[in-house]
Amino acid sequence: MKKEITLDKIFRELHGEFTGLYYQPSTNTVGTPATFYKSKGKRLTEEEYEEIEKSLIFIRGMKHEEHKEIMSSYVHNCVEDKEQRKKLFNALRHHTDFYNRFEDACNIYGIYEDYLDFSDDIYIDIAREWYEKYVRKDIV
Repeated sequence: MKKEITLDKIFRELHGEFTGLYYQPSTNTVGTPATFYKSKGKRLTEEEYEEIEKSLIFIRGMKHEEHKEIMSSYVHNCVEDKEQRKKLFNALRHHTDFYNRFEDACNIYGIYEDYLDFSDDIYIDIAREWYEKYVRKDIV
């Protein structure tokens, strides 16, 4: 089986702290890969991830700190229950694997879909800013 090399995979190999922001033309949606998996309601296998990744257009890399900031903002602005807040902030304290820990905690409380809706709006804003800064000026 031939492995495809994508710009996102190169970013991840060169800079472990980066993940991608993508555009999916068929749904006119912007977000991280998790954005496109939310209807599945489960963690995907590597094969499922690769299948979805083939339909995405890479926009830009994002540092883990950017994702962590969005997650933290979600907890600050959207989670009212003190126990849930504590568990979610605790998940974000880990330097490695914080995303999976955060996702697991959100799933325990049934708020992962809400988090994805919150973060999708932010990722769309980031994509718009990137477009205005790097693409639109070249077209005009």
